[in-house]
Amino acid sequence: MKPYMLKPYMPAPNRFIPYCGALEILFLVLIVLSSLYIYSKTKKIYELSEHKGIKYFRYGFMCFAISHSFLILHSMLKNMIFKTRILENFFLFEVYSWIYLTGILFLISSMFSDEINEKYIYFGSLFIFILGIFFESKFFMIIYSTILIIILGIISIIKLYKDKKKHFSLIYIIYILVFSSWLVSFVGRIFTNIYVRGNIINDILRSLIFLYMAYLVNKKLK
Repeated sequence: MKPYMLKPYMPAPNRFIPYCGALEILFLVLIVLSSLYIYSKTKKIYELSEHKGIKYFRYGFMCFAISHSFLILHSMLKNMIFKTRILENFFLFEVYSWIYLTGILFLISSMFSDEINEKYIYFGSLFIFILGIFFESKFFMIIYSTILIIILGIISIIKLYKDKKKHFSLIYIIYILVFSSWLVSFVGRIFTNIYVRGNIINDILRSLIFLYMAYLVNKKLK
């Protein structure tokens, strides 16, 4: 009689994961389109006023569109069945973090446009990117992005509370929504470790926030 052989345990494939990847890309595309819409919708008002604050505002959302495009590519490669180690480690997430961080720098600078020269924004962004490559750490880029987004949120809340001019209030509300989208992403990533569908909930909420920002800009600039 042959000895009883235990078959190695093979976990059942999670059929939900391919759908997660497709939905993640879909909601990231919505974020990219919303950011591009805000960038294009504010073109005319910038051309009329040539205000540096509006210029930085537009550049911020252009950076969001570009950065999330890299995140889409990162997600596509991550969910490919056949992928190489080179593609998997193509620094796409680091590039996303850097361009996203540059967008936050532009938004913060838009509130102090009279005091901040545009070249310092690029120098600051490039300096942080070089440090991120030097330390070879995603954590380094995430920390800097977190610090800047919290600064953006705090300054926006203070300015919204103090500002008496209604035409500036929309900008601060949008900046608070940008902060909220980061907060949703932060909480969502923690929640994903507990619940596999947490990442999808995160993507849905973030895309809804960006769509709402596009709606606010469209409503204001009709």
